[in-house]
Amino acid sequence: MLLKQLILMLEGQGDEAAVPGLIQRLIERHAGYDALYMGQIYRVNGITKIAKDSGKDFLRYMQMAIKYRDLGAVLLLLDGDAKNNPFDRTKAFCAKEVACTLAKIAQEKARAGDVFSFAAVFAVQEFESWILAGHPDFRNEMNGKNVEDAPRNAKGKIKELTGISYRETLNQVPLTQRIEMEPLLTRQPRVRSFLRLNNATRELIEAVRTGKHIATPCPKERG
Repeated sequence: MLLKQLILMLEGQGDEAAVPGLIQRLIERHAGYDALYMGQIYRVNGITKIAKDSGKDFLRYMQMAIKYRDLGAVLLLLDGDAKNNPFDRTKAFCAKEVACTLAKIAQEKARAGDVFSFAAVFAVQEFESWILAGHPDFRNEMNGKNVEDAPRNAKGKIKELTGISYRETLNQVPLTQRIEMEPLLTRQPRVRSFLRLNNATRELIEAVRTGKHIATPCPKERG
């Protein structure tokens, strides 16, 4: 089986530097090196930006991705710290609901689940929440705390605990590299959004390996 490209769609410059290494570790954890290799990275800004005008920018990036002949999967990973659902601002933000909307758009308008696989994941509250939960230097302080509820400013909490002014472009990579995978996956209270990333990575690997493509979460409707 030929290796297929995994395209990452990420929020900011710090994510662009730090996330690929984390995803590579998850691919290795699920023995997916025969299915996916780390490919292009698109910095797409936050969910509010890509959801504007019914997902116009999101579709633009998807159309760029689908031009690659060896495309196997697209993984969209953004912070889940928005207050409202960007597709319906009368509703509070729900990571699963917004991810489902994105997956449906990808399925209906960019052939996700047909010729390649797609997964949308939100880090709740933000990517740094995972660092607080998974980094050994923060474990005692965060023990027993639900990092997806508080602190709402994870970057500020990292600054408080380290005494260093947190800067994504300087600090996100070394802190992410020290995330301990198994403690993060098994801690209580659970970090559900990271468990979602782990499961989504496994699902993408299996979909590409078998050729049974998916758009996740939620979609399945096809006429």
